[in-house]
Amino acid sequence: MATQFQPTGRTPAMVWRNRIAWGLQGLLILAFGAAGTSKLVGVQQMVDLFGQIGVGQWFRYVTGIIEVGSAFLLLSARTAWIGAGLLICTMIGAVYVHLAVIPSSPLA
Repeated sequence: MATQFQPTGRTPAMVWRNRIAWGLQGLLILAFGAAGTSKLVGVQQMVDLFGQIGVGQWFRYVTGIIEVGSAFLLLSARTAWIGAGLLICTMIGAVYVHLAVIPSSPLA
């Protein structure tokens, strides 16, 4: 009895794009997990940075919680869009702060 070939519809290019997307997603999880954790544990550089911003150290904790929480949301396909949206908003705010609030050059 011969088995029939049933194509899955996935080409090798599609498989590689999926692997690359998962790899990039994994790097984002690691990067934002580490960045958020450094804010939550009080790494001196983060304490100094949020001191320069002038909002208060509570904002460092909020940002850290958002980053770590978003990293966890990126782990699931169902919640990845929420995590990505939160990180986009956080990064827009970070770019604004680095360009408009912190008195040093962003290139330094």
